[in-house]
Amino acid sequence: MKTMFLLSGALVLCAAFSQATTLTVASPNDNNYTGHNLSPRFGVYINFDDLTPFGQVAPTAYAAMGVQSITSNTSSNPLFAYPFSSQTAPNYLSTASSVTGGITITLDTPVNIIGIGVVEADGASDTLEALGATGNVLGTYTVTVPIDGNTPFNAYYVIQDTSLDIKSLMISSSTGNFGIDDLQFAPEPFNLTLVGGGLLILGLARMRKMKANLEA
Repeated sequence: MKTMFLLSGALVLCAAFSQATTLTVASPNDNNYTGHNLSPRFGVYINFDDLTPFGQVAPTAYAAMGVQSITSNTSSNPLFAYPFSSQTAPNYLSTASSVTGGITITLDTPVNIIGIGVVEADGASDTLEALGATGNVLGTYTVTVPIDGNTPFNAYYVIQDTSLDIKSLMISSSTGNFGIDDLQFAPEPFNLTLVGGGLLILGLARMRKMKANLEA
């Protein structure tokens, strides 16, 4: 009972100090990633590998999985599934266009956490924007792809909102020529900070109990 009380207290404390919307750089964030060991893994996972390579992607291709639409922000440059992804092979989504543009993912219902892999040229600047149910901006993050001489570089980003408000995610690039892969989102409340904090407190409580047993 005491352990559960400490755990509950830790969760409440973490929630009180957490920001409304936060961005986390997750894994994989290296070049030519070919595995499926995303960290963290949560909720619904879509890797686009069921699509036909070089085929155009319908906006409602993943309606059965809770994705209302995936669309190009430039109507003249629709989305295609391309093979040889530097994230989880074989497919990623891209407009494969050199014009400035982006991709918008809209979910059926708002969530509190969403993750996306971005494949981009070294040193390029991308913008991730989390939107609410009315199109209101919850958080805007500009990320600069590291320069390591191994173009394309890919990184995985997780955006989290404590109020289950994320309805859409917009990814845009100054170059326009980028791709996305490994979409994740959690229909149920999921909090990376709370999980980590709760496990830490639980571990400390167990250590204290073991010490007391040894001293008895």
